[in-house]
Amino acid sequence: IRDICTGVEGVSVVATDFDEQRLEVLRAKAMPLAEANGVDMRLADPKAVGPDEKFSYVALMAPVGELVAEAVDRSADGCVINIFAGIPAGKRALLNLNTYLANHCWMLGTSGSVISDMKIVLEKVSSGQLDTNCSVVAVSGMAGAVDGIAAVENRTLPGKTVVYPELHDLGLIPLTELHKHYPTVAEKLASGMWTPGAEKELLAVAR
Repeated sequence: IRDICTGVEGVSVVATDFDEQRLEVLRAKAMPLAEANGVDMRLADPKAVGPDEKFSYVALMAPVGELVAEAVDRSADGCVINIFAGIPAGKRALLNLNTYLANHCWMLGTSGSVISDMKIVLEKVSSGQLDTNCSVVAVSGMAGAVDGIAAVENRTLPGKTVVYPELHDLGLIPLTELHKHYPTVAEKLASGMWTPGAEKELLAVAR
């Protein structure tokens, strides 16, 4: 989503995941943004990406060392490899350092954002260039907070959960099931995505 909304001309994006459900969720959210921003975007199973296809920027969304090694193998000249924080200490992966050096690669990894990054995101959200609600796939109150954490650990939800502390007794509810619990809230979703209107309605009816 971030790459689609950068505003850089000529950007093309390939998003991969072994989980077809996660790809379908991403397709519904990202394809309209890609079309609106004139970005060539393709979603695929990693096995469907040709071995000779190279990339200038690789963002890894899973803490798997073998994916870092594959990113090096698929690197174009000057490739930046953004590594997801959380690869277990002591975990080893064989990297082709000859390719890494020959292609002038850079590796980076963060577990958070600096203030300047947050200001950039805030500016894009305020201008409408970036909608962070597209990453929300579930909502809960304090009663569902533990289940939300478990969903992250077990990868049972393909996105973020927003926890509303003031809704003490509200359990974890995926947006796809919201109509069963709070139909008036579900009516305010935008093509299945969370919205400020849906949030306002939830806070009004779920107390």
